[in-house]
Amino acid sequence: MDEIVKRDWGYWDVLQEYDGTCKVKELVVNPGCQLSWQKHEHRSEHWFCSRGLATVYYSADNDGKEVFKTYITQFKTFDIAQGKWHQLANESETPVHIIEIQFGSDCRESDIIRSERPSLNYQ
Repeated sequence: MDEIVKRDWGYWDVLQEYDGTCKVKELVVNPGCQLSWQKHEHRSEHWFCSRGLATVYYSADNDGKEVFKTYITQFKTFDIAQGKWHQLANESETPVHIIEIQFGSDCRESDIIRSERPSLNYQ
């Protein structure tokens, strides 16, 4: 589909869309960069790391106050449930490539709610 969208953290490219309820993207996050702390009201996401080492900050609670940190290594996955706060970061020295599958009733960019990530002791 080649809908490359550049951002200050890298870029994303829509690979495939299915009637607004499913979208496949590639996200490329530059070293030292991160996306916003965000959640989605109408969709879930499945992340597959095709290259690099991704850092994921996420919250198990709906308020985003209990924050955890984990890593996705090459060929591993991470799931983000609808309504859960999350953030993708690249704390390594090489670009991170993520294949993101969005699925739910609304997979538009307008379904992003952003906030500041709480400053907590990460586990």
